[in-house]
Amino acid sequence: MRSSAQPVTVMTTRLDDNEKTFHGAVLSSFTSVALHPFPLVAFAIRKPSRMADALHANRLAQPSSMHGIINILSEHQSEISKIFSRPDLYPHPFDSISYGIHEGTSILEETIGALSCSVITSLPMTSEVLSTFGLSLAKSDETIDLSSLSSELFLARVIQVLSPQGNPSPPRKPLVYYQGSYTSIL
Repeated sequence: MRSSAQPVTVMTTRLDDNEKTFHGAVLSSFTSVALHPFPLVAFAIRKPSRMADALHANRLAQPSSMHGIINILSEHQSEISKIFSRPDLYPHPFDSISYGIHEGTSILEETIGALSCSVITSLPMTSEVLSTFGLSLAKSDETIDLSSLSSELFLARVIQVLSPQGNPSPPRKPLVYYQGSYTSIL
């Protein structure tokens, strides 16, 4: 997978009903799934995760509402990616970055754009779930304790595409992760 460039995205959401308590996390993967009959995206979050817990809580509280914003980082935002990939950000994850508010949730500034999303479903990627698909550890992997490793795959409907602030000219380039480091496109 190192040879496949991946967009760098940060999901932001509320942690509870208090609209001033935000959380953000780098998504371990993100992709467009469909455009018709409505836009769908998929993303994965490594667990345990306050982000996964918050998305589930927001979905239960307001099933058809926006549950989070996927911020697509621009080429100059690698430090933001590093900040949001740290597990120790809570309780003040937004103190050192610029952000605005969209429908009660934080939206990062200077991105190439963002997607307001509503979670449709999720699938935990535990060893038990993977075994239902006939997937198991190879002999060489038997030393790995899968009970402590897990990700969760989310499917979300895009409610709104949010354009970058100020419509910069020329347009910002995306930040991508390739061969173990941050880069951009030509």
